[in-house]
Amino acid sequence: VGEEALWACTTCNACVEACPVSIRHVDLIVDARRNLVADGRLAGSAATMLRQVGATGSAWGAAAGNREDWMKDLDIHLCRDGGEFEYLLWVGCAGATDPAAIKTTRAVAALLTKAGVRFACLGREESCTGDPARRTGDEFLFQDKAHSNSATFQKYGVQKLVTACPHCFNSFKSEYGQFGANIEVWHHSQLIAKLIADGRLSAPDQVAGGLTFHDPCYMGRINDESSA
Repeated sequence: VGEEALWACTTCNACVEACPVSIRHVDLIVDARRNLVADGRLAGSAATMLRQVGATGSAWGAAAGNREDWMKDLDIHLCRDGGEFEYLLWVGCAGATDPAAIKTTRAVAALLTKAGVRFACLGREESCTGDPARRTGDEFLFQDKAHSNSATFQKYGVQKLVTACPHCFNSFKSEYGQFGANIEVWHHSQLIAKLIADGRLSAPDQVAGGLTFHDPCYMGRINDESSA
């Protein structure tokens, strides 16, 4: 297998799902990537991303202070201000930086507020989960971020976390336990469904014109979180 093929993999797990003998190809590919990264054989946008995660704590390279820009005109409680909260709303690199993802972040915050959910955000104390580093092959950087974020959770007594990012969801649910972050993890779609079922939010039985919900690889295939 050539290096170009190794870097072409998106780790979507489609090959694992389709394999008749349950071979975990993605694990093998990521292992191979670790060797390439260790040998310094990584360049281009992937290498830039790793430098940005290490330097700024953001895969987008945004400064830590920019993680609070999306909430400027909203009444969002921050963990550092003290006070009790039930859920930590984890925004993520994209959710705090990408214009389209910011719309989702603000909508989730508005729905949680409407439902009376006590939540807080880390703001500038939030840092990348390290997921893109692990998938790219920089295991050291991933573990550094995992230890740091887990320490932040412990500092603020985080017991429940909700996020709109499927990659962050997967990292916290399936990978952070070994770093001391034994917390209850929710994807925003799961929590909103629960709030509707509990009568804390209302939703129409049907939507005119139909509705399509994009079910990402890391929710549907890897965490088996989907419904027909």
